[in-house]
Amino acid sequence: MNCPCSAHLVVQHIEGNLRANDQFAVVSVGGQTTIPMTWVFPVGAGVRTFVLRTGTGPNNTVIFDNPTLTALYVPYGSGGAGVLATEQGLPQPPQPPQPPSSSHP
Repeated sequence: MNCPCSAHLVVQHIEGNLRANDQFAVVSVGGQTTIPMTWVFPVGAGVRTFVLRTGTGPNNTVIFDNPTLTALYVPYGSGGAGVLATEQGLPQPPQPPQPPSSSHP
């Protein structure tokens, strides 16, 4: 075995085509570690699919034993308005249509 070995994981929201930042860890020979992460995915109502993907560096032998994904759904958004916003400000609530501008003198 060629270690220390690198391991990474990422969580992907399938319907939203979004993914969290990759998280990395280094594991020594015979060692074990956890790769904790926290991420916010804004979602609407309905069924949502999330995938926990794992991988290793080249020529590494790492066993992912009992990978677990825990989700918390906040149905009314972080501000109680029904929309969960992230640091990037997504998603934006729909804007009401603007009346057409007139050029009458």
